[in-house]
Amino acid sequence: MRSVIGIHAAAADGGLAHVARMGVGMKGNVLQTLGTELQPHGGEPVAVLARTAALREVTVPFTDVRKAAQVAPYEVEGHVPFDMDEVVTSLVRLDGGPDSTRLLVGVAPEEHIADIVGQFGESARQVQTIVPEPYALFCFARALAGEEGPVLFVDVRRERVLLLAMEGRRWIGSRTVSCQWDESAETGFPAHVSAALRRAAQSLYGGKRVAAGMVVTGEGNGPDGSPTPETQTSLAESMGLPLLEMESAPGFQELSAGHTPGQLSAAAIAIGLSLAGASRGSELNLRAGAFALGTRGEVAVMRRVVGIGAALLGLLLVVWVDGLAREHATRVQLDTVNTAMELAYRETFPGVTRVVDPVAQARTAVLQMRARCLLSGCGGTSALGFLSAVSRAIPEDLTIDVREFSVDGEKLRMEAEVLSFDAIDQVREHIEAAPEFSDVKISDATATPKDNKVKFRVSALLAEGT
Repeated sequence: MRSVIGIHAAAADGGLAHVARMGVGMKGNVLQTLGTELQPHGGEPVAVLARTAALREVTVPFTDVRKAAQVAPYEVEGHVPFDMDEVVTSLVRLDGGPDSTRLLVGVAPEEHIADIVGQFGESARQVQTIVPEPYALFCFARALAGEEGPVLFVDVRRERVLLLAMEGRRWIGSRTVSCQWDESAETGFPAHVSAALRRAAQSLYGGKRVAAGMVVTGEGNGPDGSPTPETQTSLAESMGLPLLEMESAPGFQELSAGHTPGQLSAAAIAIGLSLAGASRGSELNLRAGAFALGTRGEVAVMRRVVGIGAALLGLLLVVWVDGLAREHATRVQLDTVNTAMELAYRETFPGVTRVVDPVAQARTAVLQMRARCLLSGCGGTSALGFLSAVSRAIPEDLTIDVREFSVDGEKLRMEAEVLSFDAIDQVREHIEAAPEFSDVKISDATATPKDNKVKFRVSALLAEGT
């Protein structure tokens, strides 16, 4: 039986590091050991977190997963705070219908993945799985969950609370609410944090009540380092949901392997990491792209390539002479085509004095003209026009800082900051009252204690005929 180690390293707030060793065999996965220190290990594969990563859901209008993998990066472009030319992406199929596929796409900066791999030095090849934190909690929750019933998993740490919505073993969504909270100083969360958690849960389930209840995991002063029963009860009451005991979960006995619920709760993320690593090849994994590791099959493939290469070498020598003659003819044709392309470019853009690559220069010129057209409102209402409509709708005495603003097709998206949660409702009401917009929704409301502001997102549909 081989082993996989999941490491949930200590965060900047000084929390413990949790390590889970998962045995992987023909009869399934077995949780072997749990610990709170990074102990030396004997070369087992390691699964770790990508803290600077984003998860986005994408639905594509076809069922071919390979085709979906090619399209997914373009679908999330503009919806993640990263430059898509400098990221690593990975995806996993969630579900789908007869004509569509629902995917979960992970995106992380290449620099962040390089830093993670670099932390392990010469043992970098042991880091075979890198996943975002919500996905690690999903792997843990999936091992506990039954076939039916919506359940909210809440993982509590000192610097954040992670919410994961599940329907049986099916992913619904996740939200992260940032907060600075010390269980030893106060049992319950501050009122503004509790309010943000309730809104985040409602947004996950589309405003509907979670019927089955919630499972609390994470760190605290309770048994084995988990949140205390008082903290769990307070959190459940503030969320308005029944608290579910981990022992009653269908998969608890199979996953626990003699460990207590408190141990599983405190090390939930580490256990989820080990489960993700145990299912390598069928799970989301940001150790991909330029950072992907070779598989054992590569050795056999390379040997076959060497044999075939020796056989092809003789054929290539024969073809080489013929290729020289064809190259000369092709070069003449290419020069003719390049001359014609340069002439066409100069006729289209007579003001250009220097032509190096007419195709690339033409593409750049068209993109620049398109951007100017969109900005000035050519061919329809512009993004600036809708921003102006939002500005007119919001009264002058309501302070709001707009951080991001975009119009995509028939939908408007905006990220902004206000001074209170009440102001968010006022923003929604004023925008909804404007004739240009309909179906205004608020999401991802997060308190930022550092500057006493509340960050949130707004989405709205453009009114018909606009």
